[in-house]
Amino acid sequence: MTSEQAGKSNVVAMDFTGQLCPACPGSLAALKRTYEEFAPHYIAVALHSDGRFYSQALHHPDAAIYHTHLKVTSYPTGRFNNVVHEPLDVRSLINLKDIYKASASIKLADRKLDLELVMQLYESERARHKEGKINLVLWVIENNIISYQRMPSGSLDRNFKHNFVFRGSLNGVWGEKIELGKKYSKQYTLPSYLNPEHCELIVLLMDSDTKRIIDATSFPLQKKG
Repeated sequence: MTSEQAGKSNVVAMDFTGQLCPACPGSLAALKRTYEEFAPHYIAVALHSDGRFYSQALHHPDAAIYHTHLKVTSYPTGRFNNVVHEPLDVRSLINLKDIYKASASIKLADRKLDLELVMQLYESERARHKEGKINLVLWVIENNIISYQRMPSGSLDRNFKHNFVFRGSLNGVWGEKIELGKKYSKQYTLPSYLNPEHCELIVLLMDSDTKRIIDATSFPLQKKG
């Protein structure tokens, strides 16, 4: 537990999208605009959940599981914090006090990711904490991917820049139990298709019952400069 003052919360915006969806570039542009307005408290994630037709290049099977969980029926579809309906708007969610503080040490060499992570509860927010009901989930997203995209005109842009692309969960779709205040140390091997310079690690705390994301923090996988 930490006595530090809790700041604003972070909201996770999940945009279910498709590379052959002509309506999706507009949604992706709106996602980027909202990210630029509210960052770092707005964590944008573009999930290509249909690998059979819509997004063969950027599909990840983990995204399909979230697609089913969140009852997505068409593209584009937006969800917040991994729930079908989030009753508060984005600004109200961000203005809530944060509950947990994430501290991370990230070392990357030859695609070997050494991660040390500590999650602490803000003492002022302990009444909102659900003891024993928290899972740690580790997502990777990638920016600046050049790949094809169907445009609203119907044309195919083969040099479309995709950002916030969901590249999977390092520790399973629903993660694993974590003990607050205890150091979490793991090593992961990153897949060859990732460019670590353009990747972020999204550290999530998820309610193990409802699967709602209750805390999220973004860290660059590789420091620039």
